[in-house]
Amino acid sequence: MIKVIFSRNNTVFSHLIRAFTGFSKYSHCGVVLPDGRIIESTYADGVHISSMDNFLSRASAVSYGLYSVKDRKSTRLNSSHLVI
Repeated sequence: MIKVIFSRNNTVFSHLIRAFTGFSKYSHCGVVLPDGRIIESTYADGVHISSMDNFLSRASAVSYGLYSVKDRKSTRLNSSHLVI
């Protein structure tokens, strides 16, 4: 399972992102690592890992989602399969 965190804040950027995506409820997301840190991407820092406290300090609203991930090996051919 992958735990994803969604957030929004009261910045102009957050309002613009939500407006251009059909007025979605959230403007930002990150993947929660097992140790509680977050993999996220921001316009200022690109993709990076931040603490949960740092992520939450920038958010005015937060929600979580759990998503199951299928094993990709079962849905694609192995490179050793030259002929079907």
